[in-house]
Amino acid sequence: SDFMDIYLMRHCLFSIGTSSGIMDLSIVFDRPGLFVNCVPLGYSLWGKYSVVIPKKMRRSSGEYVNFAAMLERLKDRNE
Repeated sequence: SDFMDIYLMRHCLFSIGTSSGIMDLSIVFDRPGLFVNCVPLGYSLWGKYSVVIPKKMRRSSGEYVNFAAMLERLKDRNE
């Protein structure tokens, strides 16, 4: 039920999930959480007790974009 979803997130010790949906409740209730495959990087809000693992991104050529390049692009976009 909807009530039980909220109750479990309020009383959990740790949660694991993606950067959408019910994991937002872990931020609201200040519960530690692991966010995996987060896209886009820098768009979502994460709590002070959160660990974030971004999604691996590929260029059209098939090569992976390294994390430093993703952060640089984010920095350029926010300036």
